[in-house]
Amino acid sequence: MKARIILMGLGFVLLAFCGGCDKPDDIPPRILTESQDYQLPKARPLTLEEREEIRLLKEEYNNAIQGL
Repeated sequence: MKARIILMGLGFVLLAFCGGCDKPDDIPPRILTESQDYQLPKARPLTLEEREEIRLLKEEYNNAIQGL
């Protein structure tokens, strides 16, 4: 019974693998457009308030993991 299930599973995988494409080298067409060029926004320096907030968060984190 197990052998029959395994053979059916392998047959299904083989059928799915072989029937997946019309031709072995069948690939979708490549489309190049200008919209594919993504530019990251320019980084801005942190303000003193933002730096202080980050420092406090790091300090809180480090204090929380001291006891572990």
